[in-house]
Amino acid sequence: MLRFKFTLAFALVVSLFALVGAGQAQNKSLKKIRVGVPSVSVANIIIFVTQEAKLFEKHGLDAEVITMNGSGISSKALIGGSIDIAPIATPTVINADLAGADMAILAHTMPGVFTL
Repeated sequence: MLRFKFTLAFALVVSLFALVGAGQAQNKSLKKIRVGVPSVSVANIIIFVTQEAKLFEKHGLDAEVITMNGSGISSKALIGGSIDIAPIATPTVINADLAGADMAILAHTMPGVFTL
């Protein structure tokens, strides 16, 4: 009987810590970011899947997805600070950098693309 009471008390304490931890995780504020999407197409579907699956929130981000009209406009918005991140075409990034912008490619979703 003593063993049962000890096990029950231990389970209650573990449950209490789990509930308190879950409550604190929900109170954590999300970092606001603006994600520019150059076009609504299969090439950019990853942004919409991420939004629908709430993966931005899972990783602490409150993402506002903004649809734009092409990589040129998206790159200008990125350079101007209107958006924080965007899946922009590699040639657009290279041309912007050659013109003096400070853009970088962090990752690419298209197979076979190689950029330095």
